[in-house]
Amino acid sequence: MHHHGAAIAATIICLGAIGATGCAGGGATVDDTAAPRDAASSPPPNPGPPPNPGTPVNPGTPAPGGPSTPPPVADDPGRGASPTEVPAPAGPACTSEGLEPSLGESGGAAGSTVVDLVLTNTSDTTCRLEGFPGVSFVTGADGRQVGRPADRLPDAEPTTVTLAPGDTAHASLRVANPANYPEQDCDPTPVRGLRIYPPGERAALFLPTGESFRTGCADEGAPLLTVGPVGQEPTSP
Repeated sequence: MHHHGAAIAATIICLGAIGATGCAGGGATVDDTAAPRDAASSPPPNPGPPPNPGTPVNPGTPAPGGPSTPPPVADDPGRGASPTEVPAPAGPACTSEGLEPSLGESGGAAGSTVVDLVLTNTSDTTCRLEGFPGVSFVTGADGRQVGRPADRLPDAEPTTVTLAPGDTAHASLRVANPANYPEQDCDPTPVRGLRIYPPGERAALFLPTGESFRTGCADEGAPLLTVGPVGQEPTSP
């Protein structure tokens, strides 16, 4: 009777402890590896290094993981700009074979004569002239040059002259009197006319001067000729 009561008491104690440690007497065990771990005993996840407050953020560079910002688009230089209008040349340049020289009005001024040098477009094509003609005295149509060629009129601005067939261009030509120089400095030489190179041309034109100009200075130290650029209007003596 005593042993039976002790067995019952042991059974009750075992049943009360089964949820914690199990009973050693009945051979049955509870696997403690299946029991949940205490949350306080697990280390917290590593959050990573804190941000460096001293590193500035470039507003033009997207932050890691953030929305990407497209780079700025350069302005199109042609967008909205009106094209620059460049006027087309008014025909080809005039050539020597399409021009005829002549002398226009003349007048005297301080030991020299100022004469209007005229170039007429004798071709059937509109052409243009710009710049200074080359002018010198010669002994004849195919003769040698006499003296120094014409100096260019200082401070004169060339302009483009458009010549339709029959139109004329004009240049001021100043011819100094050879008597302005001592004979030994001038070396007076008879001349028969002017050799004229239109602006930009290498082929010369011959213009007889007759009684207007009969003598030049062969010495280049005694200049007689000064010429201006071609223009649309006749030059005033």
